[in-house]
Amino acid sequence: MSDKIFDKIQNRFDEIYVVEPTNLGLPSLTNLYKLTTGPLKKLPIRIILPVSFLSGLAIYLFLGYLLLRLASILQWGF
Repeated sequence: MSDKIFDKIQNRFDEIYVVEPTNLGLPSLTNLYKLTTGPLKKLPIRIILPVSFLSGLAIYLFLGYLLLRLASILQWGF
């Protein structure tokens, strides 16, 4: 009796935990995805912080005057 229940539970767990590998259609996109997600899973802060800092700096350099105008308008509003 318990073997049947155990087999039924084991089969159900096998169904739940089956995760298919990621396939984006093109092999080059799949390889790029695997290369970028590996380091992000291990140490996301090491990648996200420099990228966000550099993107913020780039936005400031390209749209600096507009950002200053926006900040001054928001200061007057609040």
